[in-house]
Amino acid sequence: PHFGDMKINNIEKSHLRNFIYELQSKKLSTSLIKHSVSIFKTIMKQAEIDDIVDHKGLLTLPTPKHRNADPHFWDYTQMSFFLNAIKDLKHGDLWTLTLFTGMRAGEVAGLKWDCVFLDKSFGGYTGAIDIRRIFNQKTNIIQEPQKPMIGE
Repeated sequence: PHFGDMKINNIEKSHLRNFIYELQSKKLSTSLIKHSVSIFKTIMKQAEIDDIVDHKGLLTLPTPKHRNADPHFWDYTQMSFFLNAIKDLKHGDLWTLTLFTGMRAGEVAGLKWDCVFLDKSFGGYTGAIDIRRIFNQKTNIIQEPQKPMIGE
């Protein structure tokens, strides 16, 4: 729709820039914007190959860079709501473990009970989790976790 009423040989860099700004102002994802610009550039490249238009530097216009979204952390109310919602679920304990340890879903799923020791104490915290071995899903091998070198 942005270029719908324009003739292809009248499109300039400023029109493409305005199109990108318009998409960004709608808070669309960076990947969708990059994909839209890529499609536009492909169309313009084919139009140049077919001698319909001289691209006028449109193909050299940089594609928008990926921007990371600001992280959002739950407050006490949101955590309480979530914990109440999952307390009766079959795998509710796994969600609780994930929430309070910061482990990724794959890390939690790969835990084996014989590798977890809940009665340890680290840095003054009693009941901390000590993971002795992890299961590598790609190789199907249980391995020792990487220990950081002293000074890292």
